[in-house]
Amino acid sequence: LALTNDVWSHAMRDGLIDLRVAVTSLATLDQQGVPFEVLIADVEGLIEAQAADRARVAAEQAEGGIADADWYADVKTLAQINARMDQLAASHPALVTPITIGTSLQGRPIRGLRLSSLPVDSEAPGFLFNATQHAREWATPMVAMFLAERLVNDAATDSEIAAILAGSEIFILPVINPDGYQFSWDSQRLWRKNRRNNGNGTFGVDLNRNWGYQWGGAGSSGNPASETYRGTAPFSEPETQVLRDFMLNHGWILAHIDYHSYGQLILWPWGYTSQFCDDQPLFASLGASIQTAIAEVHGRSYFPGPIYTGIYPASGTVVDWAYGAGGVLSTTIEVRDKGGYGFLIPPPEVRPCAEENTEAALALIRATLQPGFMTYDGTPPWWVEPETL
Repeated sequence: LALTNDVWSHAMRDGLIDLRVAVTSLATLDQQGVPFEVLIADVEGLIEAQAADRARVAAEQAEGGIADADWYADVKTLAQINARMDQLAASHPALVTPITIGTSLQGRPIRGLRLSSLPVDSEAPGFLFNATQHAREWATPMVAMFLAERLVNDAATDSEIAAILAGSEIFILPVINPDGYQFSWDSQRLWRKNRRNNGNGTFGVDLNRNWGYQWGGAGSSGNPASETYRGTAPFSEPETQVLRDFMLNHGWILAHIDYHSYGQLILWPWGYTSQFCDDQPLFASLGASIQTAIAEVHGRSYFPGPIYTGIYPASGTVVDWAYGAGGVLSTTIEVRDKGGYGFLIPPPEVRPCAEENTEAALALIRATLQPGFMTYDGTPPWWVEPETL
């Protein structure tokens, strides 16, 4: 780790760790007898090539050269995502309600969609799907958007989806970290954190280490220069504050997926400790269902397990907080791939990744709504008061 501070996988797993290093560092690894495999030979070259392809496609579309282009043929900017949400709400007003849960550090709205044929705030069983706590994980907002479109567009022809929307509320928040996401498009493709000025020449807090349940423990850092910097205090960042408050104000949310990339993993509490949570059997059953649902789409294998042992120790995560403080059936899915392109998902992978993870979300909804799977009496359950967090 003396050769780089850019640790993509953030911890050792099964004796392996993904790092971005200078080409000149490979000789040092050889000299030290450290075995390694080059997954991406030229990261900067791949970033530049993908950017050039996107610019070319955008130019062709502007000139009318691509008719009816697939919106999921590649990743999209923050402005494009927001515009797509506006279109979806305008074309399906009976099912889609635009929501803004608050604003980011730099004043950008944190936007999303509420999907249901029920009146707003009906307090029917709720499901939350959010993405892009980490700015560079461009595959994840595409997953969230595809899920929204699948539910809305198929409601008229798919009786199961119609029943889901008639009996529950689905909340989808594609970009929780809009400042970081915009920065990753404009300035630094591999930016991870938000854009907090830490006052010492460093920027950014890792939003997924800033949550108030077991904040400050293993898998987070007190060093502002670290990619896993947890901030000065629990919920020090407006992005985590507004998502926390949204969940507190919607206490009928039963289950949740926080989308990340990469690794092809299905993860659940705990992240702060290697001990199993009280509902380990339930999560294991759910993880198996999600794993099967994903594999049936394109044959991809996603590994299920608790965060701590399934990927790495991580304290102060949204999943630990949602489950530990609120009793929500909260999970993380690390989407494609396993390191061949890492955060730099190529265009041909965007739609398949979104398709398989939409089936994962539907598996979560189906399981949660099964009689006896969870107890839900129509009142906001489990939540503790915010000041105790």
